[in-house]
Amino acid sequence: MIEDKATKVLLYKGRSNKGLYPIPQALGDLSIRSNPKSSPIVVEGIASTPIALLGKPVSSVLWHQRFGHVSNEVLTQMLKQSQISSVSDSSLSLCSFCLSGKMHRLPFASSQSHSSLPFQRLHSDVWGPSSSVAFGGYRYYVSIIDDCTRFLWIFPLINKSEVFPTFVKFHAYITKHFQASVQYFQSDGGGEYCLYRILTTNDHLTRGRS
Repeated sequence: MIEDKATKVLLYKGRSNKGLYPIPQALGDLSIRSNPKSSPIVVEGIASTPIALLGKPVSSVLWHQRFGHVSNEVLTQMLKQSQISSVSDSSLSLCSFCLSGKMHRLPFASSQSHSSLPFQRLHSDVWGPSSSVAFGGYRYYVSIIDDCTRFLWIFPLINKSEVFPTFVKFHAYITKHFQASVQYFQSDGGGEYCLYRILTTNDHLTRGRS
C-alpha cells in the first residue's frame, strides 16, 4: 500500500509479484495525488509498461551514489534510457569515494641501507590534518624514525608550523642524552622541512628525499 505522507490517505493498493511491488502506469496520473478524497487505485495484475515515479528531480550526485558510483557516462545513459530527469551537479566529477577507490601505487622496494650507529640517519614525515580534533586540539603529528634501531617517536601537533620547533627540541634531547651526531635527515621534501636548512649549516646535517 502507498499512502500520502501528509494526509495519510491511501493512494494505491496492490499485490506483490515475486517479492516486488509493480506499480501501474495509471498511478502516474497527477490528478490522483492532487485529490486526497478520491478512492485509491486497486490493481491485482502487473503493469505492462514499467514506470518510475519521482516526487521531485534529485541531483546527479545522488543517482551516482544510488547506482554504486558508476561512471558519468554510464549514469547519463541510464537516466536517459529511463527518461528520468535529474539536477546536474558539478561536484559529481569530484567524488572523493571514487578517487580513493581508484588510487593505487606500486610497492616500495626493500631498502638495503642500514645505519650502523643510532641517530646517524633519521627519517621523518608529517600526517594531517585530521578531520577530528583530538584532546588538546591536536590535528597533526610528526614521526621520527631512527634508521639504526628502527625506534619511532610520535609528536602530536596543533599546527603544522610546529614541525621545526619540535625537531629542534628532539635534536637537543638526543645530543644531550646520547651524544648523538645526526648525519642524514630524510623526508619527502615538504615545505614544513625547508627550515631544516638552518641545521644543515649549523650541525652539518644533510636533508635528503626518501
